[in-house]
Amino acid sequence: MVLSPYNISDLDLHAQCSYEARTLTRAGYRVSIIVLNRKGFALRRMKRNGIPVYFLHLPIERLRSRLFFLFALPLYWFFIFLNLVQLDPDIIYNYNLDTLFPVVLYSKLSRKKVITHIAEWLWSYENPLLSFLLPRIEIYLLNQVDRLTVYQSRKEYYESSVKTPISIVHNSPDPSFFYPGNRISRRNRFVLLCPSYGKVGSEYLTNVLEATKELQSVETWVTRRSVDTEFIARTREYRNLILLKHVPHAELRRYYSEADCVLALYDSTNLNVKTAMPTRVLEAMACGVPVLVSKGMYISNIVERFEVGICVGENDIAGIREAIVKMMDRDLWRYFRRNAISISRKRYNWLVDSDHFLEVFRSVS
Repeated sequence: MVLSPYNISDLDLHAQCSYEARTLTRAGYRVSIIVLNRKGFALRRMKRNGIPVYFLHLPIERLRSRLFFLFALPLYWFFIFLNLVQLDPDIIYNYNLDTLFPVVLYSKLSRKKVITHIAEWLWSYENPLLSFLLPRIEIYLLNQVDRLTVYQSRKEYYESSVKTPISIVHNSPDPSFFYPGNRISRRNRFVLLCPSYGKVGSEYLTNVLEATKELQSVETWVTRRSVDTEFIARTREYRNLILLKHVPHAELRRYYSEADCVLALYDSTNLNVKTAMPTRVLEAMACGVPVLVSKGMYISNIVERFEVGICVGENDIAGIREAIVKMMDRDLWRYFRRNAISISRKRYNWLVDSDHFLEVFRSVS
């Protein structure tokens, strides 16, 4: 069985890949991982937790997007195909459209089983030609695989266009990540945390800083990977901003335990983002931390239904300020906290989703 995540960060930060690999190993599957790294030109093989990992290093961040499609992506496809030939897996599990073409090609030539997980819709481009072609290519390729796994928010879309059987698997945190700190006695500050795995949503952090600049007790902690140098230059005037170093995923629990609220403000008009299940929201809930989420997203329905935080317009500075002031009420904060811990224990944790995940593999074995 081979996992083929798109980026090495899927191993380091997007913990879902690591959870899945460990779950399959404990269930008796022999797992290998094929992964892309974005720095340097090199091939490499190593082990993570006893699991072989095959790296292709490509300096994609130094290339423009067009060069990526013309050079880097086809090279990565070739790398995946060669490793599949060498590994000769019985089942191939791949992430997203980026890795789907070589996987489907190999499966047709070798008659192997394929399970595909769609975590991102990478065809949501401004270019009208790409926006027209990529969804159609994706649907054709997905109809060639044996099983498709998606988040609940995207099931309806794929059910209307794909004949492949669909299963629901969420990117829920592992129980080892659950880390509710002791929050009964609080210091005289209110910490907003933005633990991002990329730059998505960082443009709305300025709105948060503007909304809270007069709130002396509020601090906004942001991981450096969430932002770029332009953001740092633009926000120097805000004294309530604290830029954290790069934080490995295993250490995020400590920052969650120090935070009073986790920020998840995105462009709610983007279909790709609108139907996402942000990892930071599920992890915050697991750690008992209330969340501030954009209105109009699928995850905001969960936040409102289970009352684990507040939903607000990502560009509504007055609304953001009002929501944060409201959340600073300790009784309301504790109410959100209790609800977040409860629903995480009952539903949004990897113990629950791992059963669904293994069931998918057993169905094609």
